[in-house]
Amino acid sequence: MAAIGFVIYLLLSVIVLRAMNGIASAWLSRADYVDYTRQLLTPNTVLTSPLAITALLVSVLLMTPALILARRALGLGGLGFLSSVAGRLRWRWLGVALIPAAAYMGVQTLIGYGIAPFFDSEPLGAPSVSPGVYALTLTAVLLLVPFQASAEEYVFRGFVMQAIGGWVRWPVIAVIASTIPFVFGHIYNVWGLLEVMVFALVAAWVTLRTGGLEAAIGVHILTNVLAFSIPALGFDNVTESNGSLEGFLAAVALLPLYAWGVVVLFRRSGLSSTREPRRAPSPSPGVIS
Repeated sequence: MAAIGFVIYLLLSVIVLRAMNGIASAWLSRADYVDYTRQLLTPNTVLTSPLAITALLVSVLLMTPALILARRALGLGGLGFLSSVAGRLRWRWLGVALIPAAAYMGVQTLIGYGIAPFFDSEPLGAPSVSPGVYALTLTAVLLLVPFQASAEEYVFRGFVMQAIGGWVRWPVIAVIASTIPFVFGHIYNVWGLLEVMVFALVAAWVTLRTGGLEAAIGVHILTNVLAFSIPALGFDNVTESNGSLEGFLAAVALLPLYAWGVVVLFRRSGLSSTREPRRAPSPSPGVIS
């Protein structure tokens, strides 16, 4: 199934990104179009172009329709039990799980943008993006990141973990197998990759403990909204999107606390982390079995 999904994803990506490139070339000035292509093709460049951010997010969120089409082609249905043991996303639980996610991201953002720059003697500088352009960027981020983050969770913490988990006895192998491609799907420096690794391990762990993707999707959405929207202001002294030692240490300290908060709330929710066995239908009245 992975091969089928990958081929479908490549085809969708080529079609959609070619269409977006055509829109960019027709809509943008020559200078803005050159900057758009530079931002898309240069690793670790901070994205400030609304179209560049849109193209990147769309290129990732296409993994979800590719996964759905591949599963349906093989008669496996939709996303159902990839979402949770309930066979669907538990929306109320997703909302509750956003509480510890918001607390984690609030502290992480304070450290990354309010404290760390002063310790590094590298202040962010003044924003260089106009309010109008930034409004377009923020709109694209808020509209597309939920689908982009969900797509990554469905592929890595959903499909990969379940596929590997169906073959091996130890969940830790499925966790590691889903973490490795997720980490190397990001182009960061060493500290950035280590921070992504910690995030992936914690997201996999809360997925196992809660029996669903909801908590991982929630924290992934908040993480990416901030990761795209704040640098998109175009600070003078921030030209690369990389990790830092402070960010990694903060993730190591804060993500386990986030996971603990998720587990505490899940225990109070009354939900189950395991799939209930199907019950045989009751015989009709008057029927002798």
